[in-house]
Amino acid sequence: MDRNSLRDYEKTRKVHDWFRYFAPVFITFSVTLGLITRMILLFVPPTVIGFTAVEWLKIFLLGLVNDVAFSILALAPAMLIQATLNDAKYKKPLSIVIGTILLAFAIYSFLSSNIFTEYGSVVPTIARSLSVLLLCGFCLRLFIPDIRKGWCKAGLLFTMGLYIFLMIF
Repeated sequence: MDRNSLRDYEKTRKVHDWFRYFAPVFITFSVTLGLITRMILLFVPPTVIGFTAVEWLKIFLLGLVNDVAFSILALAPAMLIQATLNDAKYKKPLSIVIGTILLAFAIYSFLSSNIFTEYGSVVPTIARSLSVLLLCGFCLRLFIPDIRKGWCKAGLLFTMGLYIFLMIF
């Protein structure tokens, strides 16, 4: 089974790309959830129900366009993850560049006068944790190639689960 897929049909040996499977499901789920929410909100007591047929059509068509546009914009981080799933980033010159950038980000996040301290509160802690997590994760996958497949699979499942969780709640 390919490490970039979630399914492997043993009989057909056809492997499905996770993003091509997930994106339509996510857009359909988003549009359905938007439609249900729109119908519920239309019948809440403060809402005027005396709409004409053209107004009903506008409400639902513009809502559909809005839901599809939101879904496509919300899939941007998943598109970015999909673009970085290949193993090219672990080859010699590119891995050094990526590792250096992640190390610089980690060092910068621990400096006393960085942009994250301007926001105060918990933001610097989140930035430090995220930078160290990204650096450690990349270094582990770079130096221990056997864990790349499992790491990728877990990352994909976490990303899809996070999308569904954020959509519901």
